[in-house]
Amino acid sequence: MRKPIMPIHFDTAFSFDDPSVKAFLFDGSAASYTAKPPQPAGFGHDSQDRRPSGEPVTAIQDIVFLVQEWWQLLQAGSGAGVHRVVVAMEQRVELSVSYWAFFRDGLSEAAIAEGRALLASYDPASDGNDVEAWVQAHIGPNLQLDDFVLDTAVTLRKIDQPQERDISQRDALFALLGVGGGEPPHSEIPVVGDYSLPQWGHDHQLDLVLIRTAVLQEDSAPPLDPTTGKEVAPGHATDPMEVGRAIDDVLGQVVPSSCGQMKREQFGLLALAAWPEFKISWTRIRIRIGCSSISISVPMLHVRLSKLVFYVYYSLPRNLGRTVFKIAETCAIRSALGSAVIGIVTTNIAAAVGSFTPLFKRCLEREVVNCIHPGLMLLKEPGDWVPPD
Repeated sequence: MRKPIMPIHFDTAFSFDDPSVKAFLFDGSAASYTAKPPQPAGFGHDSQDRRPSGEPVTAIQDIVFLVQEWWQLLQAGSGAGVHRVVVAMEQRVELSVSYWAFFRDGLSEAAIAEGRALLASYDPASDGNDVEAWVQAHIGPNLQLDDFVLDTAVTLRKIDQPQERDISQRDALFALLGVGGGEPPHSEIPVVGDYSLPQWGHDHQLDLVLIRTAVLQEDSAPPLDPTTGKEVAPGHATDPMEVGRAIDDVLGQVVPSSCGQMKREQFGLLALAAWPEFKISWTRIRIRIGCSSISISVPMLHVRLSKLVFYVYYSLPRNLGRTVFKIAETCAIRSALGSAVIGIVTTNIAAAVGSFTPLFKRCLEREVVNCIHPGLMLLKEPGDWVPPD
């Protein structure tokens, strides 16, 4: 004897953290999205989906999501590197439900027709909310309870266009490079005294052009690559001992023992007092739509302002002499102030390192061929996350 299964599933769960849902929110050409219920083994989906009788019942939610933008940095019209910034967008969506019927494989056409008629005749206004009891009381002779499953599908429909919720990181980048208007965040280039990045940008005829956008699937706290960055406590981003430890941790992994005793030098390249950063946290809410109770995972936007201090460093064999180290200092400063390095280091330190390293090595190659280990290091003093309103 077949064991009856629970045929009606009105409780369901839905998450806006699903990658396909995030892609839908970002896709400007997609107007709706349906989260399909799983198909039970041994059952086929009936093409005639059901909706609750009476006026459509919906719920409205404002959903925030993060988008990454790639901006081409131009110097006097020529490409000098690419910036990556994150902006927070918000899309208003309408949620509705439909009910998908699944009939057991091999069921007779008479039984399927009976099931369709049964589901179509139910009206919560007159038949009450206990659907399972109503079905048991009205099921016909050709259909058994375990011959069908009724499950809930959730459909999203976009309302209007997405809105910019928070674009402070993009605005900070433009102001920082002296592109467009806006009040630039406080910055300085320590290696050349009190010179600010907006002044540097103006002198180098910089511009920014948007070349790509994509939804940010990994939207937790922004990560740091340990080879180029480290989070430190407040007040420690300019502590020489903290800087030295961070750089030595990297050099200890890459400098061959055959190089002998090495000497490290570093200097500050750029300091930003307050850089906007975003993350998404998730909370569950429960809403009711028609006959269905839906547990929804919704995003919550958090913002913080962090202090960023960037350093240039290089490590050379101690026996090279004072003259070579003086040349190295000049090469490091000259290479670091190139548009493809300081111009993009704020949002794309990996690309800045990729440009800085060969520039520095070419500058020194006549003096030192082996055991040159230059790099860039970010020390971040993260601010406190501000919870959503």
